[in-house]
Amino acid sequence: MKASLRHILFLLLFSVSFSAFSQEADLSDYAFLNLKADTLVHSQSGGKNLRAFKSKFRKMLTEGRTQVNILHFGDFNLQSDVLPEQMRKNFRSLLPGLDGAKGMLTAVKKTPSAYSLNFSSKWQYEDISSNKDFQNKGLWASSVYTAADKENVSVKINGKNSVKYDFNSFRVYHSALSAGDKLIIDDMNVAYQRIDNPEEGYTEFVLSDYVEQIKLMISKTSEGNFYIYGFYFQNGDAGVVYNVSSHENAEYVYYNNNAALLSSQLASLDADLVILSLGANDIYDDGGETSFETNLPLFIDRIRAVKTDVPIIITTPAEYCLKNRKPNPRLQKSIKTVYAVAEQKNCSVLDFYKIMGGENSFRTLQSKSLLQNDLFKMTDKGYRLMGDLLYNAIWHEVEREPFFE
Repeated sequence: MKASLRHILFLLLFSVSFSAFSQEADLSDYAFLNLKADTLVHSQSGGKNLRAFKSKFRKMLTEGRTQVNILHFGDFNLQSDVLPEQMRKNFRSLLPGLDGAKGMLTAVKKTPSAYSLNFSSKWQYEDISSNKDFQNKGLWASSVYTAADKENVSVKINGKNSVKYDFNSFRVYHSALSAGDKLIIDDMNVAYQRIDNPEEGYTEFVLSDYVEQIKLMISKTSEGNFYIYGFYFQNGDAGVVYNVSSHENAEYVYYNNNAALLSSQLASLDADLVILSLGANDIYDDGGETSFETNLPLFIDRIRAVKTDVPIIITTPAEYCLKNRKPNPRLQKSIKTVYAVAEQKNCSVLDFYKIMGGENSFRTLQSKSLLQNDLFKMTDKGYRLMGDLLYNAIWHEVEREPFFE
């Protein structure tokens, strides 16, 4: 969205009352939900870490110029992008013009996204769950790499989303360029400035206008592999930038094994709120709850080492079943761990297990077409519902304090 439209939004926002903002997702079709539990449970500090986030969110609504940055870590629950896109849709619904930027995009050929990617033939892929070394899977939880002399990748808006995520600048996070290596835009019809930032591990391209696609080329004279970890698309529009780091098999231990690269990339991005939605894979097998108890607080420590005061919300899984089609017996113990860690580390909790009915709720979830037949993953309908529940819990926090003082 262009600057003139942002100014119109600014004037609009100051001409309306607080009540115009007060809107939450309608959940009246889901009578079985425990909506009283759809609220953030804070540590004894009372959610003080959320104050800066709420203040910035209100500023976004009242001034129409600010971007609020949310980073959501997850596993299969985020991989399809259905839950995150429902969150983006809900945040955009607050006021016209809150389009924000797309933010993070994983460099994977089949990533579900507002963008489509096309790779030339000699790119290879590896992800955070690989048994290989963890040196080349950072915040984006995966990477593509090539040893070829010259390869390209193109990114294009695919038109499947209700919002056109055009952009006027973007970053490419990648491995170090050796002398003689070049990462360039190929066949671009607008002027641009290239900003090399080897210390933070990315190259940024600032464009003279908004575009819907780009084509990049790596030209190598050096030996070895060149890695692309991911992209970050920006547009300067007001709104919520909802970033996602996920892989369907992700566990906290994988991110902790991946700490050095992840930390350096996290340091380069703004994060006003972090949401953690891992755990189902961690505790799937016997003994997993022990690893979970160790790796959840360790991961929080790694985040806070980079983003000292960032508020963190930990979500619990809804009830799910193992291959024997019985509920995971380790789930309730892991939920107690979540609450204990949240108290220790000054985090907040959103308890999907309790909201969605608790013990044996998987039967209701399946009967309502919210849980897939494997009784493990939710359906798209289920993930949209979880997106609405998470959005409402966050919005309730924001609206508790006055917008105009």
